[in-house]
Amino acid sequence: MALSSTYNDLLISYYGPFSMRIISTIGKHLTENINASEITKMKLYRVFIELCQNVARYSAERHVLLDSSIIGVGTIHIQNNDLYFKCTTVNRILSEHQNVLIKNCREINSSTKEDLKKRKEKFRKESTILDTGAHIGLIAVCLYSENQFEFDVTDNPENSATYFSITATINKT
Repeated sequence: MALSSTYNDLLISYYGPFSMRIISTIGKHLTENINASEITKMKLYRVFIELCQNVARYSAERHVLLDSSIIGVGTIHIQNNDLYFKCTTVNRILSEHQNVLIKNCREINSSTKEDLKKRKEKFRKESTILDTGAHIGLIAVCLYSENQFEFDVTDNPENSATYFSITATINKT
């Protein structure tokens, strides 16, 4: 996965286990140390949290913490320019999940804001009965960013792994 701009625009880059402590520390940094309106900061924070939770919960690459809890491993990059922030995560997925993930991403990106709100509510109600995977989180990313997201699923023959990358754009207001 190549970054779409220069390293000068890079605010944060992290690869490793996505523990709640790491996520909350980076999130706090974002809300306290970036130059943007409060609305933009909140959008970025919410998108950041959703994307990080997806990595922590669903990455096929796992890490065992000292307390024996198991969390996902992945990468996050946050880029900044005059017009927007871009928040990108990359994580390994099971190859058998790629078709459903691609289908879900395409459906989310082609939905209206109202349809997304209805779908999110429907999945929340069903989530106690059915594992909806990253579906609710991806819907939230689209709603919070107020933009479609970019995504890619890539097979890496060198390590026989499949990777999912998602980039959300948060316009500056």
